[in-house]
Amino acid sequence: MAKNLWAVVALLILSLNSHGAAPICEDLFSNVRFVKMAADLQDKELLPFKNTVDSINGFLGELTAPQNISINVHRVIEDPGARPHEGLLKIGLQLGRELGPSRTYTKNPTFSQAILAHEYGHLIFRENFIRIEPKMREAEAVFPQTLEPRKKVDTLDAELDLLRKQLPTLSWDEKSVVWKRMHELETEKNQLIAQVMELMQIPTKLNERLDPYDEFFADVVAVLQTENPSAVSEATKFTILQQKVGKPKLLKFSDDSRDFQNKIQRPLYYGKHEYFLTVRAHLWNSYLASQSLLHGSKAKILSAVYAAVAKEAQLSIAAPSFGPQESWKELNQNLIQRLDAELTARGIKTLK
Repeated sequence: MAKNLWAVVALLILSLNSHGAAPICEDLFSNVRFVKMAADLQDKELLPFKNTVDSINGFLGELTAPQNISINVHRVIEDPGARPHEGLLKIGLQLGRELGPSRTYTKNPTFSQAILAHEYGHLIFRENFIRIEPKMREAEAVFPQTLEPRKKVDTLDAELDLLRKQLPTLSWDEKSVVWKRMHELETEKNQLIAQVMELMQIPTKLNERLDPYDEFFADVVAVLQTENPSAVSEATKFTILQQKVGKPKLLKFSDDSRDFQNKIQRPLYYGKHEYFLTVRAHLWNSYLASQSLLHGSKAKILSAVYAAVAKEAQLSIAAPSFGPQESWKELNQNLIQRLDAELTARGIKTLK
């Protein structure tokens, strides 16, 4: 649990830095505000993103579109993502990986549309699930309480960075004074982080149960939008060198598990992105492999998927205990059965 809390806090602190980037231009479109984060971005380069959002909004069916959303568009981005509780999404024209000081590998811009669809899916899920789940409303009420300590941590980090840069130019006596000040700043920073960690226990515990369902739903949005079972898997896939990590087997599993045509029998680990790999394969093989169904019944399919995911997520949240590994087979099977029931109720028949 402590490890997860630290990860959440780190993401919260890092998120402050992105707020500091001044928008170049804002373009209001439907329920979404597109913010150009690079001076050289052209209006025509935003059009594919606008079209993707408009297309998804067109097959929401029974669901409500997220409201008052900002999408920050960068030219190249390594870490696209969504912060649903802030109504914020960041995306790039291209996904990139830095290979060195002056080397960046970028993917074809078409992959960014699948990532946008996935991240927008998170916003859709939040907009609708918070209306029916009291524990999600309770968790989101925590975030405003973390704002001031997060801002203070950001200020302390800025001062620490400045002092570190000054150290090489100082005399020994001056360095002693600076080191003392840095120790004071680090102590205060750690106290603030501990404060945020305490506050974040409620949303962290909720997310342990909710995240696998949220990620599955977001992947479904991307597949429906692109009509490609491998859309997310292909978009997130980089070579081992480009990932800058040395665990090729785990990386391949993570990418493959998000392919709706995967044939994986058992997970190598139980991460939130990979957890419902069996449900992905079932949804594709039993329903979405029909091109006429995939193309012509998106609203019914998405509404059914959300209904199934929301109900199973609520049951998981309410369960007294949760062991991701021990519960994996059961939770995948439960979600498959719920999906079948919701799809059947909307007149969609299995292909098998």
